[in-house]
Amino acid sequence: MVLVVFVGTFIPPIATRSFDPSQTGEVVLYVLSHSLVHSLAPFYPLFNIVALVLLVSLCVWGNRVARVFALYAGLNYILFAFLQSVAITDRYCVEIVTGNVIIMLLVAFTWLWEAVVMKGDYYLRGARRTRLWVVPLAVLAFWYPLNPRTPMPDFNPLYLVAGPGGWHSA
Repeated sequence: MVLVVFVGTFIPPIATRSFDPSQTGEVVLYVLSHSLVHSLAPFYPLFNIVALVLLVSLCVWGNRVARVFALYAGLNYILFAFLQSVAITDRYCVEIVTGNVIIMLLVAFTWLWEAVVMKGDYYLRGARRTRLWVVPLAVLAFWYPLNPRTPMPDFNPLYLVAGPGGWHSA
């Protein structure tokens, strides 16, 4: 698994319009800032609200809603794989950050497999306090307090519901 992630980070992006390999970093940043997901900003609140409801349900009912949570996570990662890593622009035509697609599809497959086998334990009452240090990091990742127009931190609490693109879209 680690090898796949490691290799995925070194797979170059592909574009229908050629570019100099020394511009790979610029192409990746361009794709990520012009990806298809930006056109879907009106749907951000729906996805975030569903995720918040599922997370609260998971905390309350644990394994009884775990399959639904795992399916939601897997399907979300499939969407992330293509919507966040693909752009159609005048500059490079169709561009794909291939490594991101591979890594996100691997994560999606892992969640979908969990939905089938259900080996995880989602009850919080048995969680060791020493493992809860990741919770603030998960909240920060979900919140994503970054202004997409200025790439600067922006801790607007509305981002918990809509994500930054939902409030900054033009």
